[in-house]
Amino acid sequence: LCSVMRTETNKAIVDAMLGLSSRMEFFNLLARGKDRQTSNFLHLIQQIPQYTGLTAFSKTMLLSENMSVCWELRNAVFFWGHSADSLLKQEEMTGISINMKDFLLKNKPNAVNLPSMKYDFFYSLPGVESTSIQNEHKTLARTIGETFKGLDVKLFPLIFYIVFFNINEDLATKYNVGSKDQQIIKQLQRRLCLTYSRFLKHVVGVETGDLLQHQLRLILAFKDCVALFKEEKLMQAKYLAALRK
Repeated sequence: LCSVMRTETNKAIVDAMLGLSSRMEFFNLLARGKDRQTSNFLHLIQQIPQYTGLTAFSKTMLLSENMSVCWELRNAVFFWGHSADSLLKQEEMTGISINMKDFLLKNKPNAVNLPSMKYDFFYSLPGVESTSIQNEHKTLARTIGETFKGLDVKLFPLIFYIVFFNINEDLATKYNVGSKDQQIIKQLQRRLCLTYSRFLKHVVGVETGDLLQHQLRLILAFKDCVALFKEEKLMQAKYLAALRK
C-alpha cells in the first residue's frame, strides 16, 4: 500500500532521525501539511471501483467516519507489524511504502541504513507528558500492529479497505444512506472479507475466522480511541502553533 508522501516530508523525517533538525520542526511540517491528507487518502481509496459508484453523500460519510481510523491503522502496522532493524526493511516487511527508498537512494545514499522508525518518534511531543488516551492509543496500535507480524504484505491493503467500507445499520440510519449505496457497500464488504479469509487460509496457512474477527474487534475499539485521540492531537496542534509565534 503506497503513500503519496512529499519529498519535503521524507527530508524532514530523515533530518530529524539523523539529528540534523529537531522533531519539533518535523511536527510543524506535518501540521502544515494536514490539508494534503484527504487528497492522499482519496488517491488510495479511488483504486476501488465500487467507491466511484457511490453517491457523493455516501463518499463523504465514509471519509468522515473511517478515514482517521484507516490512517491510524496504517501507522499501527507500519510501526509494530514487523521485526525490521532499518527503515527500508520496515517499508519492505510491512508493504507500506512512504517513498523512503527512492528518496534515500536519490538524495541521502549515506543514510540508507537508518534504523526503523518508532511510534514515539512520530507521536510523542518532546517535553509533553502522555495522557491516558494517548497511552491507550499506543497500546491498541501495538496490539493491532503485532497481529500482522509475519503475515503476507498483501493482506494489509485488504483490511485497510474492509475498515474503510465498514458501516453498521446504526450508521446507515444515522446518515440516511440510500439503499443502493448500502447494497454496494455490503457486497464489497463481503467480497473483501471473503478474499482476506481465503488468502489467510490458502496462502498463509492460518485459520481465518478467529484472527480476522480478533483484528476487527481490536480495530473497532481503536476507532473509538482514535476519535478522542484526534481531539487531543488538535489541542496539541494549537500548542505547536502557539510555540511558533
